Amino acid sequence: HEEARRSSSAVTLLASSALAACALALVATCSRPADAKPVQANAPKKAQAAAAAQRVPEETLLRIIEAEDERRWDATDLGKLLTDASAAVRRRAALAAGRIGDEGAVAPLASMLRGDRDERVRETAAFALGEIEAESGADSLLETLRLSKSPEVRARVAEALGKIAAALPDARQDSKKRIGAAINDALVAEGRQPRPNRALVLLGLTAMLRAKPEGGAHTIAVFLNSPDARVREDAANSPARPRAKETGRAS
Repeated sequence: HEEARRSSSAVTLLASSALAACALALVATCSRPADAKPVQANAPKKAQAAAAAQRVPEETLLRIIEAEDERRWDATDLGKLLTDASAAVRRRAALAAGRIGDEGAVAPLASMLRGDRDERVRETAAFALGEIEAESGADSLLETLRLSKSPEVRARVAEALGKIAAALPDARQDSKKRIGAAINDALVAEGRQPRPNRALVLLGLTAMLRAKPEGGAHTIAVFLNSPDARVREDAANSPARPRAKETGRAS
């Protein structure tokens, strides 16, 4: 019976690890440039060493997965890993904190979003704050949306703010309007760029759908003429897009 239990536990951990790897890949994929070149098989030793640095040690990974599967947030355990020397560990711990969904993780994730030296870690911190959906995470996200120079980080911030806005109760409409306006302003600004960041536009459109800001329909309408087919499709499929009478066109 003990052997069977261990075998079952191992299978569960492997499955959880695979799912988490897919989630991290999803966070990275949306912000990866379309023309990024694949790593060559004969990559130099420095590149191989860098790749190794992005791997989470097995013992640490199992520790994270167990906390995640048990939905157990502990500032003295998983919380400590958010400040680990390894960016790969910090990133994986942030993803787990988001999936656990405990509001106790908001403060350390907000600190990570504001100050971590690794851009991909900051992206994951923003994603995790969105997964928790706590209003207490909104201020750090709004600050980052305003100040960050990274379109990829801002894309994940917009996505997270959309999730938080959608989760707010009716009694918090003022906060929802504030968040919605920030998302709208960010999308407007990005649309004016010569080459808008695709991730920020796509995740921004989704965030607009969730936050439903005032004036959002006209912002979305700008992207109906995008040269990117996916952007046009998302804008056209948005329930918030303007109808003919709103844009002055005949029905």
